[in-house]
Amino acid sequence: FPIAVSPESIIASVPSRMALPYHRILSEKTETVMPQTDDAISYAACHIAEQLGAVGIIAYTTSGSTAQRVAKYRPKAPILAIAPKDSVRKKLALYWGVYPYQVPEYTSVEEMFEQGAQLAVKLGLARSGDLVVVTAGVPLRVPGSTNMLKVQKID
Repeated sequence: FPIAVSPESIIASVPSRMALPYHRILSEKTETVMPQTDDAISYAACHIAEQLGAVGIIAYTTSGSTAQRVAKYRPKAPILAIAPKDSVRKKLALYWGVYPYQVPEYTSVEEMFEQGAQLAVKLGLARSGDLVVVTAGVPLRVPGSTNMLKVQKID
């Protein structure tokens, strides 16, 4: 039987030469996806919580997206999701590591920090002297605007 030899079969005998064209094709076709601000903040919250040994992550959320994005990264620290709407609280109960809690809407960022810390202590997620990582969107009450990250020491 005659054997047909093609350039492909010759290249296939040297695997490193075969991979080069595919690497070039993939490099040309693959676009770098830049993370959105809210994804970057959520990832950073998880990373910082782990690096600093924070006992929890407090996610203030109007629509639930802040807590959902944080949960996506599966942090070791529990996520206390604070939301003004019961429908959001119920939805967040289905997410990994999220402990949702409904509160009235805050009027200021300072009130949000103070009340969130008190709630974390009340629920047994934190004690005086513990660190928590806080994430939210500022200005308040704007869905999908996660842009703030803070490391807070519980008083």
